[in-house]
Amino acid sequence: PGQLLDQCRLGVLSRPGIIVDWSALSAVVPGVRTASHILNGPSIALSSASIRKKITMGQSVRYLVLPSVLDYIVQENLYLKLPRNSDDEFP
Repeated sequence: PGQLLDQCRLGVLSRPGIIVDWSALSAVVPGVRTASHILNGPSIALSSASIRKKITMGQSVRYLVLPSVLDYIVQENLYLKLPRNSDDEFP
């Protein structure tokens, strides 16, 4: 993590109900607070775990991820275990 923080800044958006404990995080990743830029924007309850769960349940994530990300998920058969030669189409 330290090498990453030396090379870039992090953009951070808040998520409803989540409070970042910068002190605890800084104890594990020194410099993370100064390398982070808090962004103002819409607050939506969306997480990678919820996206993976939707995929596993066969629900569409079309407007939640970039088309290239969805293509990669389908190509690599991630999260939804379809046979490699399946004609089933991911939602």
